[in-house]
Amino acid sequence: MGNGKNDVYVTNRAIGKAVKTSLHESGSWHIAFDSRFLKEEIQEESRLLSNRFVDRWSRPAEIGAGCTLALRIIIPEDTITIPMRNTDPNSTVWISAPPSGKAVEIVLLLTAPHFKTLGWPGRDTMGAQLLESFQIENGYRCWIVYYVIDKPKMDPRKGVPTYFKSGKRNIQKSRKYRAVIFSESKDGSRILFECNVQIQMTS
Repeated sequence: MGNGKNDVYVTNRAIGKAVKTSLHESGSWHIAFDSRFLKEEIQEESRLLSNRFVDRWSRPAEIGAGCTLALRIIIPEDTITIPMRNTDPNSTVWISAPPSGKAVEIVLLLTAPHFKTLGWPGRDTMGAQLLESFQIENGYRCWIVYYVIDKPKMDPRKGVPTYFKSGKRNIQKSRKYRAVIFSESKDGSRILFECNVQIQMTS
């Protein structure tokens, strides 16, 4: 998570910053592959070279006066595979894994300068815990909160994966596979849902 002037960016370090969510002050928001990653990891004929965008949307309407729900990240307990390490920076904030059958929902909200709250958004109404907050140059504040929810139910899907250049090598090193599903909520925000993947290697 980071910000540049009045823009906010979100990426996933577990996938090497390959995909980034950009929330621009203009209200033009998108999820896209990193250009440098694509140059290193895909074939020249790939359509991603000309269209690296996963999703584009306009900033959604406020859920309350001066408060915009921008992004949700849902992580079920059975997809948590990254162990805590002593080598991680002191600034790293760890969230405890949820109980079996549950998931952690991380929510990113933007609030206008006139927005008033006791504590942080969702503290009293949803029992949300605060991860971090910071103010950007235009006076808006970015809040990252989380809470535990029931694990969403998803029907299994099958398909043939398309690998990046290093994909097969990484798959041979690990036996714990995850995917990120991008979804649109009814309120116009986007949801990033982590899920498990089973890969069957064939000769």
